[in-house]
Amino acid sequence: RIGVLLCMGLACGLLLFCVHDWVPHEEHVRPMQGLASPRLLQAHSGGPVDISERTRGASSASAPFPYLRGLAKKATSRQQSLAEPQEPTRGAPSASSERATRGGERPVSRESEDDCEARGTCTVAEMVRRYAEDETVVVTFGNSRQQHFTANWVYHLQRLNVGGLLVGMMNMAAAETEFVKFARVMRARGVGCYVVNSPEVKMQPQGGRWFHVLPLLRTGARVLLSDSDVAWLRDPRPYLRALEISHPKVDFAVSSDAQHMSDRRRLSLSTKTPASESAGASTVEAAATALLRDRSELDIEDFGHCHESMNIGVMFFPRGARRGTLEALEQATAHLSSEGNLRRVDQGPINYRWKFGAKAFKWHKPLHRVQDDSGRRLCGLVNGSVVGAVLPSAQFCNTLTHSVLRLWKAAGVQPYALHAVYMRRQEEDWKVMRLREQQVWLDAHAWYGNLTLRDRVGDRAGDRLGG
Repeated sequence: RIGVLLCMGLACGLLLFCVHDWVPHEEHVRPMQGLASPRLLQAHSGGPVDISERTRGASSASAPFPYLRGLAKKATSRQQSLAEPQEPTRGAPSASSERATRGGERPVSRESEDDCEARGTCTVAEMVRRYAEDETVVVTFGNSRQQHFTANWVYHLQRLNVGGLLVGMMNMAAAETEFVKFARVMRARGVGCYVVNSPEVKMQPQGGRWFHVLPLLRTGARVLLSDSDVAWLRDPRPYLRALEISHPKVDFAVSSDAQHMSDRRRLSLSTKTPASESAGASTVEAAATALLRDRSELDIEDFGHCHESMNIGVMFFPRGARRGTLEALEQATAHLSSEGNLRRVDQGPINYRWKFGAKAFKWHKPLHRVQDDSGRRLCGLVNGSVVGAVLPSAQFCNTLTHSVLRLWKAAGVQPYALHAVYMRRQEEDWKVMRLREQQVWLDAHAWYGNLTLRDRVGDRAGDRLGG
């Protein structure tokens, strides 16, 4: 009798387990997977998009991004497929017609070309040639596990009409099914997607990615490099072009872990290096000139910030494959290759190499001031062969300086970026939580209640987002 009861109990338990496994349970889904909705990157044309009228319960066959249905199976039950992509509110057109949406049309897919990109054999130089806009590429590195961060990064940049986007996917094969599907979605949105593999990346992706930055810089294009956990709030290109004009000595500019501002100096036009006013100047060039004349943005931080930890999660490299730019990255990769540094967090070793040298040697000329028209604000690095600059902490923010200290508010400016770092914990769930708090994480609108995207990032949320 006891044996029969035990058998019946086991059978009931097995049945319950099967039913439990078959029925999706919302509480078993990690919040970070809320991004993986088929509405990914729908609103990429610039102006705020009202998503409050989405069709609920649309069939999966009609979803505009079928690849994301697989990821959406793990998302919350709030996130439904869209029957049809909505027509975006018309904003300023993108610099590339392939990336702009007109009358609800989607961007032209790069996969329509019979070339190396579809085969995954394009060189970095070829990818830059195809996707650069105004001689500029905006780059991040991702991987299979963090596709949701990559998608959030792309979404916010495209919403600002920023083109020239490149995504390097680490430790994936070009023929791998998961990469093929993800790359197809990215290319359909006008984003270049390529594989990034090397022994260094395989050992430690965080540090190994720097070995793949040098090929980008050698093309001579401007490179804005950021981590995928950065949410872009404003188009940074005019500001960075203005910085390039105002500080021609700078080989790179980098964000900071500093929790304070220096002197709140405003970025202005240099009398020795005037901005271009030619009729053929690009939209970005014209915006940069206006920015310099208006003195509406903060200049780079004073030299004191050079001593703070340079946060390599946001870096800008001017055009031209400058000798100092290449030297900075060559020294960084050399240092990561020695003393077991590749297995450490990359930021520490890179900062030390640039400023002071290495364990075995020290620069004869360690970190020092460099003079330009703005004063002695620049960072002399790598024995005097490299000139760096620190981006304003109030505008290129982390979660502390943006959401807690609110430096942008104190300085009377608007922030460009929110980097999900400098929190009590650095796990992905915490990053998503912090980005959600500022409503810059790509969720179904129901996550935030019955709000349109304009409500979330427009006037009523301006004080919260700094926009």
